[in-house]
Amino acid sequence: MLNQIQRTWIRDKLVVGYRQNTGDEHRIVRLVSHDPDVRQSEWHVRRLTIENCLEPCPFKLGNCSDSTGLSCLADISDDVRHDLLLVAPLDYEKQSVHFIQLKLTDANGFPEVLQNSVETVITLIVRDVQDTAPVFSSYPPLKVINEDIAVGASVLTVLAIDGDYGPNSRRILYTLVELDSTDNASSLPHLGIRTTGNGEGEVFVLNPFSAPGFVRINITATEVGCFEAFCVSSLVLRVQVDDVNNHAAEFYFVDSDGLTQSTPITRPVLATVSENSNVGTAVELENGALIRVEDLDQGVNAAFTLRIVENDIFEVSPVSVQGSNYLSIRVKNKTLLDAEEIRDPIELTIIAAQNQPTVGNLPESTLTVIVTVGDVNDHESFYTPPGRPEPCEGINHYVMNTTETFYQGTRVELLDLGAAAALSDADRDAVNRDQRLFRLGNTEDHFSILPDGKLQVIRTLDFEAAQSHRIVVDIDNTGANGITKTSTCTIDLTVNDVNDEPPEFTNRTSLAFTVDEQLKDHPLVSLQAKDKDASADLKFSIELVRADGPGVIEDSDFPLSEHLSIISQESSAPGTWDAQLTVIKEFDREVIETIQARVMVTDEKSEVGVRTDEIALTITVRDVNNHAAEFLFVLANGSSQSISSTTVISATVTENSNAGTAVELADGVFIRARDLDLGANAAFTLQIVDDDIFEVSPTNVQGDNNLSIRVKNSTLLDAEVIRTPRILNIKATQTATAAGTLPESILRVNVTVLDVNDHASFYMLPETKRHCEGVNHLAITTEETIFTGKPVELLDMALTSTLSDNDRDPENRDRTQFRLAETEEHFAVTSAGKIQVIRGLDFETNGTHQIAVAIDNIGTNGITTSICTVDLTVDDVNDEAPEFTELAPRAFAVDENLKDHLMVTFEATDKDASGDLEFSIILVRALSPRGIEDGNFRLSDHISVTSHKNTTRNVWVAELTVKKGLDREQTEKITARVIVKDKNTKFGVETDELPITITVNNLNDNMPSITFNSLPVPDGDSISPEVPENHNSVNRVDFLVSDLDDTTTFHKQLLFIEDKYKDHVIFAPTTDDGRITLLINKTFDYEEIKILPFTLLVTDLGVEPIQQTRVLINLKITDKNDNNPIIDFPLQYNGTIPVVTLVPESYGNNLTVFEQFSILTVNATDADSEAFLPLNYYLNFDDAPGLVDFLAIDKESGIISVLKALDREAPGMDQELTLQVRVQDNMRNGVDQRRSDPTNFRIRITDVNDNQPVFSSPNGYFWILLEKDNLANTVLPFIKQQATDDDLPNGCGKIIYSITTPNVPVMIDQNTANLTITSKLEGDLQFNVEAFDGSVAGCDVGSSRVTVPMTVKILVKELLYEMIVNIEMDNAEEKLAAIDRINQQLELIANLYDFDYVYYGIENPKSRATGPQVLNFAFLNRTTQANLVKEEVTKILGSHVAQLKAVGMTNLGTAVVTDTSPAEPFDQKWIAVIVMGVAVLALVVVASVFFAEKRKLTLKLRATKAMEGTGMTNPGVEGRGPSLSPYGANGTQKVNPILAKYGVDRALELKHSFAEHHDYELDEVAVADESDADASSTDRDSVGGLENIEAAAAQSNRQMIQAQLRNGHR
Repeated sequence: MLNQIQRTWIRDKLVVGYRQNTGDEHRIVRLVSHDPDVRQSEWHVRRLTIENCLEPCPFKLGNCSDSTGLSCLADISDDVRHDLLLVAPLDYEKQSVHFIQLKLTDANGFPEVLQNSVETVITLIVRDVQDTAPVFSSYPPLKVINEDIAVGASVLTVLAIDGDYGPNSRRILYTLVELDSTDNASSLPHLGIRTTGNGEGEVFVLNPFSAPGFVRINITATEVGCFEAFCVSSLVLRVQVDDVNNHAAEFYFVDSDGLTQSTPITRPVLATVSENSNVGTAVELENGALIRVEDLDQGVNAAFTLRIVENDIFEVSPVSVQGSNYLSIRVKNKTLLDAEEIRDPIELTIIAAQNQPTVGNLPESTLTVIVTVGDVNDHESFYTPPGRPEPCEGINHYVMNTTETFYQGTRVELLDLGAAAALSDADRDAVNRDQRLFRLGNTEDHFSILPDGKLQVIRTLDFEAAQSHRIVVDIDNTGANGITKTSTCTIDLTVNDVNDEPPEFTNRTSLAFTVDEQLKDHPLVSLQAKDKDASADLKFSIELVRADGPGVIEDSDFPLSEHLSIISQESSAPGTWDAQLTVIKEFDREVIETIQARVMVTDEKSEVGVRTDEIALTITVRDVNNHAAEFLFVLANGSSQSISSTTVISATVTENSNAGTAVELADGVFIRARDLDLGANAAFTLQIVDDDIFEVSPTNVQGDNNLSIRVKNSTLLDAEVIRTPRILNIKATQTATAAGTLPESILRVNVTVLDVNDHASFYMLPETKRHCEGVNHLAITTEETIFTGKPVELLDMALTSTLSDNDRDPENRDRTQFRLAETEEHFAVTSAGKIQVIRGLDFETNGTHQIAVAIDNIGTNGITTSICTVDLTVDDVNDEAPEFTELAPRAFAVDENLKDHLMVTFEATDKDASGDLEFSIILVRALSPRGIEDGNFRLSDHISVTSHKNTTRNVWVAELTVKKGLDREQTEKITARVIVKDKNTKFGVETDELPITITVNNLNDNMPSITFNSLPVPDGDSISPEVPENHNSVNRVDFLVSDLDDTTTFHKQLLFIEDKYKDHVIFAPTTDDGRITLLINKTFDYEEIKILPFTLLVTDLGVEPIQQTRVLINLKITDKNDNNPIIDFPLQYNGTIPVVTLVPESYGNNLTVFEQFSILTVNATDADSEAFLPLNYYLNFDDAPGLVDFLAIDKESGIISVLKALDREAPGMDQELTLQVRVQDNMRNGVDQRRSDPTNFRIRITDVNDNQPVFSSPNGYFWILLEKDNLANTVLPFIKQQATDDDLPNGCGKIIYSITTPNVPVMIDQNTANLTITSKLEGDLQFNVEAFDGSVAGCDVGSSRVTVPMTVKILVKELLYEMIVNIEMDNAEEKLAAIDRINQQLELIANLYDFDYVYYGIENPKSRATGPQVLNFAFLNRTTQANLVKEEVTKILGSHVAQLKAVGMTNLGTAVVTDTSPAEPFDQKWIAVIVMGVAVLALVVVASVFFAEKRKLTLKLRATKAMEGTGMTNPGVEGRGPSLSPYGANGTQKVNPILAKYGVDRALELKHSFAEHHDYELDEVAVADESDADASSTDRDSVGGLENIEAAAAQSNRQMIQAQLRNGHR
């Protein structure tokens, strides 16, 4: 038997598709194998294996004994099922198609040559699912922009694509968030992002930048439509904002806490300076303000200069500014500061001008300072009387006069000397002019003056007692500076006599009169008065007291002067005056009944106030009949309102009113008639003039009453007759006789007669214009088809022109309703008058109808009705429907793309001769080739229908035409209805219809369709697949190709722009014409090429014409992290460190607030893409550990900042310090990171003025001794007493010296502090020296002067005091102890008298014997510069002899005192001692002369050598040692070289006599040369002894000074 195998693979699917990440043990396909060999032959044992599946294989065979699942055995010849299982998740992004190769082999266990096998390949297509985040493929590592970039400008672009390559690839949405920014001036974000047309995210400027620095942004790419976390990716980028010179310098106020305000100064700043200010004095800004000027730019862009425009008085400091500084305005020329000349504030314009060119031509910043020159009081205030050209002073007296009655019992002001207009003062400011105090300079008991200058009369002035007075006034003016200036004014006052007698009535009896109310121009009474003064001038007047009307109602506004007059004239009798009282205007008794008044007489020439006399007057008014009756409105509140004669009152009454009915007045008012007279004078009658319809009530009235108008004759009340209002005239007539002629009063009333409904409404026949009623019918016609199933209007009877009503008013004519008077089933009538057909009319059944319509008119008082009969005639109409003929076609075909093509014709007929047929076509359904209905297909766009009538055959013909081509790929079959209708039918729409079917034939008219990632790619469009650089496996790019036509075979071709890369991409072999796979089999380098463009060309191989599709492929090569970051700044070349950054001290003693600031920005780049950003920056302090706590670097921006204050004066901070930076990439991912090479840079801390100058003297005290015969221009060195400053000596530590005590004859060198005497000093001199360290530009902020100035006292040598003491000189300890005891005692004595004690020295240092020695010292005045005479010191010490003797004093020397203790007897032993002492002294002198001559030549040579560096210049006269004068050859004072070694910088103040008498030569002032053989040990001991003594003296002096400080003295 032969071994054979049969291919009976039963396939569920040979091409299958599954979602990626499908779980384990999922069956892909089931296979069935069969072997025709018989079982007994054992050929049937078959093995099924999975071939060439790379580990780990995601597939296995089910139900296999093999543990791997890659092989299975079947031992029967019948069918065996094999399940191919998926055992591991699939990843579409790694492999989208799997080719599973299966092999079936029989005769298992037999040799291979006896086996048969068969193979097959199952293609597994992996469907993509959404599981990969977007990937940023393009972005810059660092973007640098200028800070003035415009809003909306593009900054950079990024590109992110969906990590899913299949159909789940989505569009990307970009968002941006600013993480941080160095520009904190605004809370608004600086950058935004927008999506461009090519899918990139474009970062643009959203809000402007206000400062350079960095912005760190987070860009988020989100897949549109996906809401999972894996659909979002983020990218952090850094944008560097470089500085441009776009900020002008601005001026800011600094608050009391030292904080600079945030907004610049925009208003003028006020400042003051006194007119006596010295040069260099700073003006004082408003409220003690401090101004800072600042430029927000950086580096050279922040440099600017300050200047004041066109001003000779002031100057600004500093002139040059870098970044920011405080400014001050100082006096430059004090001679121009005169407040009386500069009366207005000086406006200073300070300009801050940029040193470098600016962006956009920035204007120069200006600050306006309004400086007011302060005035001081240096002028007197003077009083200038009115009309006088000169002030009242000296002999210029002020002459004035007053009356004797000027004083009236209380103080009265005579003159106001303090009036502003009368005072003058040359001082400019009111504060120096207006602080005046007035006082009397002489004794005058009639007058006093107030401090404000009001001169008062305080006692009666009597003309007879004194006709004149003299008053002296002193004017004190105290100014703001406390200075008082006084002027004196003398006033000469003359007293005048006055007239002061009052007038009197001759008859003082009260007056009373009764007057008729109509009386006028009537004399009432004559009056007379007298006055004792010959100069009197009397005037009479009358004054109202009270006026009462009827009912005792007071009229407070009664005009009495309009009714009464009084005329005055002088009588012929001396001192007498007459007056006449007259009624000039009538009174009204109805207004005024009683008048009470005062008649007064006044002396108008009285000089002592108003002098009057008065009598009472009463007038009673009688009534007369002088008022006509009047009419009034009675209002709702009960009040009345007069009705004028021209007023017409409206009223109404209805036409059916009965007699006696009152008319209704408008607005419901009432009318009242009244007469204002009294009693019988108030009676009158009422009547209506010439009217027979109405009457008035009442007819007789007494005083007043309400009236009414009533109907008198109702039969005449017809509204159709009285169509207009009726005017009534009501007359009021007086009953009593009137006083004079009174007019009759007339009231006019318009009465309107109201209409009622008393006539019916009728329909008017159009032809005859008669009423439709009775036999007068209305005839109309209509067609039988008028009714179509719902009511239809036949006639509208309610038209205005068709109705008639004789009622007058519209409300009785226009309210009409209609109804059927009799039942009619075919018709209905609406209430609005519309007759409707409500049932079909049949011409053949009933050709006429009669309709009775009732017309109801609803009026104001009821309803009236008329009946109109309508006769209707029905006309016949055409109502037959059309029909298609039997031969009309129902199905046909047409090629696609045909147009203007006749497809078919149809025929139809109509039985009506008047028929007019019309054809149309309606779509029923349009189906695509796949049988899917196209709901958007518009049949009318493609097919049109035209028709005409064949009159020969009496048929209508329709033609169906294709006017626009049909597309078979969209529409294959069309089902429609052809409809015919009669256009002339009157019976609805009469139609017939014919169903038809149209089939569209196919042509090859479509290009191949290419799909990539489940999205179609139009012809000529581009796609951008990705491949990683240096990839280690073959990458695939898959396309699907299809054709809407029936084509299934295609030709494919690749077209490359660069041949260099054409072998990198090839086609993969495939048997499926619907799939194209590109294999990328060679690697790319991202840094060499980022995008490879080429074209895929696909051609279909169907019927003509041939179609092609092109796809442009931009193959994007993605980056790997294979490059190290590189630091671009700071740069380092060949191991050198070129970058030195200057960092200012940021915090000092004169500053209060520290703010962190940046000093350097490290910039780095990375050749790799932004996927491996951000970069992190690190700072190394190994070479500068002292900066660890002071500096820090921002890991993300690379900005190095100062964290806390740096102090240049701290140890190790005054030199250049080296730091190291390093950069590391890929910080977001945290893996596969690379570091840069380290880069070093140096910083140098620059000095600011943060240390005060300090004098070296511990107590701020220095004294100098001069010869009495000192010379002018003598220079006194100040080297050791100079102040020190820890800041840089040539910078902010540079010290300038000045003498602050005014008017001293000493000048000081501002740099060395050397003092120069400008004139010979005759006595002590004390003054203060001050040190200032803010003179260098940029150091004036924080500048300071010493806390305690150095006090310098210069003593004239003759004031040095001597005291004889006994001190053991051989024992150094005892010597120092003795000197300390004496110094302490003398210091105690000095303190008792508030003196400073100064120890000067011992004058006999060579002697080794016990005393006597001369102690030199001084007492210094603490509080005054007055010299202390020796007698004063002698007197002080003489009172303390016992204490001084106790510490070793034997005699006071030059300060001789008288000892008050008991004196010992002066015996002979003291004479012997003196004689012996003189003899010994003579021997010593002789021996000394010989010894000195012997050594003279040797010592002279040694002296010359030893002089070097000692400050002494010339050898002494006649070969002696150097001169010990305290002055050199040029007059400058020398320095004691020995005392200088111990810190006592005293000049050589020793007396000539001291050197001469004690042989104080070179041995005592210079150190001997140890190699000199001629110098004996005695000589050297002598020198050493001198040094020890001077050193001890210096030490003691320092201790004494320190003790003085401890005790609180200078």
